[in-house]
Amino acid sequence: MIEPVRRKVLVSGLVAFVAVFGIVGCTSRPAWAQTGSAVALDVLNEPIPGTDRIMLVQGDPVEVYFEVEPARTSPSDQIQLRRVDDGDLVSHAVRGEAPSGTVSLSTVPENALGWLEVSYVLQPSGDVLATSEEKVLVVAEAPPEPPELVVVPSPEAPTIQAGIAAVADGGTVMIGEGVYEILQPIFVVDKNITIEGAGSSRGAGPGEDSVTLLSAPVPTEIVDAELAIGIINYIGGGGELRDLDLSGGDACVVGRGLEGSGTALAIEDVCMSNTARAVLWKAPAELSVVDANIENCIWNGIVVAPGSFISLWGITFSDVHMQDVENIGYLVMDSNAYFEDLFVSGCKSGGIVLYRSLFGVVDCHLMGNGLAGIAAYSSAGVITDNAIWLTTPIPTGPNEEAYGDPVAAWICPLITMSGNSVNFNSRAAVVSFGSVVEMDSNLMAANGFDMQVEDVPAWAFGAEPSQYMKGHLKDLGGNLCGSSFPPTEPCLAQSTGLAPPEPTAPIE
Repeated sequence: MIEPVRRKVLVSGLVAFVAVFGIVGCTSRPAWAQTGSAVALDVLNEPIPGTDRIMLVQGDPVEVYFEVEPARTSPSDQIQLRRVDDGDLVSHAVRGEAPSGTVSLSTVPENALGWLEVSYVLQPSGDVLATSEEKVLVVAEAPPEPPELVVVPSPEAPTIQAGIAAVADGGTVMIGEGVYEILQPIFVVDKNITIEGAGSSRGAGPGEDSVTLLSAPVPTEIVDAELAIGIINYIGGGGELRDLDLSGGDACVVGRGLEGSGTALAIEDVCMSNTARAVLWKAPAELSVVDANIENCIWNGIVVAPGSFISLWGITFSDVHMQDVENIGYLVMDSNAYFEDLFVSGCKSGGIVLYRSLFGVVDCHLMGNGLAGIAAYSSAGVITDNAIWLTTPIPTGPNEEAYGDPVAAWICPLITMSGNSVNFNSRAAVVSFGSVVEMDSNLMAANGFDMQVEDVPAWAFGAEPSQYMKGHLKDLGGNLCGSSFPPTEPCLAQSTGLAPPEPTAPIE
């Protein structure tokens, strides 16, 4: 027999439950829970995958590990299996001489059906010394295997949430064409599934394709990221989300960890609009967004903030069209992020903003964004073959009139720029605040001025306030600047002593 994991239990038999956004699940049991008793009980039967519930078919035995302090208990003591609702005895086994071991309790009697619990009972007094934390559900026959495919709506799954509950882990919930009013948020908890609609409106003309739209009320205010609830919420879950439209809510999609866990999510061919945030991803897991449209966000477009410094989980965005965002388009913190073939326009506080991250931005078009096309804080990355045009200062707010630079780097150890077209922007084509920026073969025309380099205080790295980070712009050749388009002149770097806004963490 496999050596059991040993857990002591509360004498009172306390069972704790936790509610996660309205979805009820069991807390994980501690390795030991000591209350002064000399007895440990542990049900060894395996729980249903993905849950803490132990379910057996009538006739299957309940395997129990016990450990006692011999001086305080008797070899004639019993380990009993009883019904939870009325306390009726189902079966028992005598502990025997050994201070620890395993016993098998029968579920053959007719009264075994239902919820059962295991107790250690002193003999001959009948006093209960300890009760196991685990409860066991005994059923007359094994439940059917959950289906791999569930169609919504259908008699078996009239709602999307019902379909998610019914489908097997790794299966698919297929949502039919039409508009679904989402009055209660949808949850995928500790499960890896595909949610697939009949189609999205991305690239579709009127009447051309079937569309599945999940529509929640349009937000009127911005809710803090820790309180935000999405139309679809992944809590320790993931899988694929594709071929549908999402509209409204604190966010269209929210991802969080469940007790530190997280499952990768791929979003493909999805349109997200009229929301506070399109995606709020705070799960310790990979995220990819491919072939998507995002527009009309009253706060940020996509937020990635898993909460650990330079997470190992990869974040990928490819072929995403984003426009009309009131704050930041892509806000990425503490992650490895790759951006490719994006169109980002009308994001008032920055197209792509990165904090403490490793990144690559390749073949993207960033047009008409405020603050900066790309702003990096304490990050390192590569910016290659992008078009960054018409960047303007922030129009309103605490940092009003700040920047207007297509690329701004704030205390970054190294950023490499190659083959970019950076034209018609309000201020410097590239600005380095205490950063190292290497450049080659970039065309930078009709900007306010060419390049700016500034030294800044190094307090962000814990250094003395009197110490400064030196800004560097390294011209590796092939860079052209000037007031005409295309540019024809060598680029000039200058320093004006301009201080950037302090890099306070933005509201997610």
